[in-house]
Amino acid sequence: MTTIQCHYDVLGVERDADAATIKKRHRKMALKLHPDKNIGDDTAAEKFRLVQQAYECLSDPQERKWYDEHRDAILAGWSSSSGADQNDLNMLFDVVHFMHAGCFNGFHDDKGGFYDIYRTAFSDIVQCELRQSDVVIELPTDFGTPDTDWSEVAAFYQHWESFSTALNFAWEDKYNTQEDAPDRRIRRLMEDDNRKARKIAKKAYNKDIVALVSFVKRRDPRVQRKRAELEREKSAKQQRMKEQANQRKADQRKAKDVWLEQNRLDMEALEEEDQQAGRIRLADLDEDYDYGGGKKKKKRGKKKNRAAAHDGDEYAKDDNDDNDI
Repeated sequence: MTTIQCHYDVLGVERDADAATIKKRHRKMALKLHPDKNIGDDTAAEKFRLVQQAYECLSDPQERKWYDEHRDAILAGWSSSSGADQNDLNMLFDVVHFMHAGCFNGFHDDKGGFYDIYRTAFSDIVQCELRQSDVVIELPTDFGTPDTDWSEVAAFYQHWESFSTALNFAWEDKYNTQEDAPDRRIRRLMEDDNRKARKIAKKAYNKDIVALVSFVKRRDPRVQRKRAELEREKSAKQQRMKEQANQRKADQRKAKDVWLEQNRLDMEALEEEDQQAGRIRLADLDEDYDYGGGKKKKKRGKKKNRAAAHDGDEYAKDDNDDNDI
């Protein structure tokens, strides 16, 4: 049986190390062990693979949390080369044996490969459901191959990501209500406790299966290829949008320049027409040009001022007469 190494030991960090420390340590070890720097060194290549697997798990918060919770069980070990099917010994499918990259020996479809291992795993999950439940299970069991069409792969994960077991988890009951309950009231209390225990166990099992689906999907080469394809399409779309925006700006500038040029030509034509007709444009006149009527306005202003002064003299004269009296 293949010995499984702890991800924290592989990277040489403490179990409470933060994300920054893990990232820094991974970068240092990856640079040191990279196959390009250790050509022909199979030991370095294997260490590099383990470093990549460890970082892939510990860099994802949810996957790291699940790993921490099940670390001891994972290190207890099972791999594609162990021979026995560990799930034959349990009523439930035990996902722990399939939640580490060491359970498969490569991303191929041969025995022990990624597709072979997880095709069997998902099929066994459904078989566990069918053996213990009469409910019809509507889950795809064909995990596919490296060449499976993306629509089938997407449909597979879409179904499994919403997994909900049909098992009743009756074996989780704390009490035998038919034999242990002395009266009806106690029986009801026991039944309530049993329902709570079943609910908790069912929730935990659903969580484990969904965690397994997430683990597999994250490493599935078909999913990675599709994501890369979508990223390329997104980048191409953004580039097209950027080019279109630049083209619109260029068209707007060109339209503006055409408008300004046409406006200039129109103004020159109007000026030529005015000159030929002997008309004078206001823009060509001096600022102090007398448009006519300016002096009259000025005289009227003086006359008004003289009238006001005359009225003032009359008032002053009346005041003097009063004083004489």
